[in-house]
Amino acid sequence: MVSILSGEEHFQGILSDNFEITPFDDPYGTPNKVLFMLVLTYVDEHYKTVIRRRDTNGFGDKAILALQAQCASITAFETHSTHREFTGLRIVPKESISAYLRRFSIARDKAEDAGNEYDNDTLVDLFLSSLGNSGHEYYSSFLSTLEFQRAETKSIPFSSLEQRFLQLEERHALRGSARREGANAALLNPNPLAASNRQGGKHKGKPQQRGGV
Repeated sequence: MVSILSGEEHFQGILSDNFEITPFDDPYGTPNKVLFMLVLTYVDEHYKTVIRRRDTNGFGDKAILALQAQCASITAFETHSTHREFTGLRIVPKESISAYLRRFSIARDKAEDAGNEYDNDTLVDLFLSSLGNSGHEYYSSFLSTLEFQRAETKSIPFSSLEQRFLQLEERHALRGSARREGANAALLNPNPLAASNRQGGKHKGKPQQRGGV
């Protein structure tokens, strides 16, 4: 639309450099009617309903002004709602830190795409506070260290914090896997000296066969 409004001779002057609309001198003239029909071809059914209202129907300049007002209202709502969604995010019980970091990143991108801005320290504080008492002991000491550093107003790069949490989760997963492998190995290869393999205080050996009479 911008290229058409600025390129067509009949529409020149209606759109300023800062995208403000200057109404036609003759609101009932052909250029305004043509512009209205042109706008109709660019918008979906919802916005067609908006510009077909009594005060804008047939007037291209008024239709564009109505669309600008509608979009500004939606943008303001999205800015507020995505900010509220992002800042209210919390990790849920038994959620892995990597899964939560993905949710945190998606919510952050949505909020920033809607016009919100967050500096590094704000991101760190939001993330730390959103962990709460999540019950993951393998990073509890690291979390306490970070909270102490922030209380001392020490800046922590969010990317470094993110990487460290992922490393702790990976290490925790490897330890858990090693423990499970050890338990499985013990089941497959029982200790011959274990109490369950002893009888009468002596090792259960093979019963000796007595010779026939």
